[in-house]
Amino acid sequence: MPISMVIVTLMFIFLAALERLRVRRSPTHSRWIRWRWNLVAFAFAQIASRACAFVLVTPLLLWSAKNGSGWRGFVDAPDWLKTGVSLVALDGLLYLWHRLNHEVPFLWRWHKFHHADEDMDVSTALRFHPVELVLSAVFHAPFILLLGLSLGEVMVFNVAVTCAAIFHHADLALGSGPERVLSRLCITPGLHEVHHASDSNLRDRNYGVFTTLWDRLFRTYEPGRIEPLRNLGI
Repeated sequence: MPISMVIVTLMFIFLAALERLRVRRSPTHSRWIRWRWNLVAFAFAQIASRACAFVLVTPLLLWSAKNGSGWRGFVDAPDWLKTGVSLVALDGLLYLWHRLNHEVPFLWRWHKFHHADEDMDVSTALRFHPVELVLSAVFHAPFILLLGLSLGEVMVFNVAVTCAAIFHHADLALGSGPERVLSRLCITPGLHEVHHASDSNLRDRNYGVFTTLWDRLFRTYEPGRIEPLRNLGI
């Protein structure tokens, strides 16, 4: 099993166990029925994602490594700094892509499959329509070239994105103190719960993956609630 899959699996198991000990919301549907369908969706999404990686993303990155591309070849700065800037920019692109998925009807047609889950826990982080993942790969591929990212950097970033998604989808009560402190900077389960509200005025908020920076900058930040939201889904 690839090390990336090992890391993601361990993160999933750890938070799945933890959310059972510190539940934030009472489930409205059978956990095991939901998990069955969410894991089936994950299997199909993985097929689509790996196909995109094989056909599009990996060949582009290998070509880039051989021929050179992106802004980093034109800037005289330490490699660690250039990599950091590129990864922050890629995080910003994730915010943009996520927001477009809500604001463009054609993209929402596929993204709403993720939001249709009327409960939210670690399994929701795996629930994406395969078409959305294909469109995401097509959207991000040219920007990855422009940012000059390597295959290894993209793989590490994708693992980090998946682990962050598992964390902020978890049905996890952090406690009012930790939730308040962490949500000043990081996307927490309380903040992302707002994003999964059935109320569209709340749902179109908190698009970030790692940090609240982009939501604060573009005025889509909505504070989390002390009491859990009851109406999730679409």
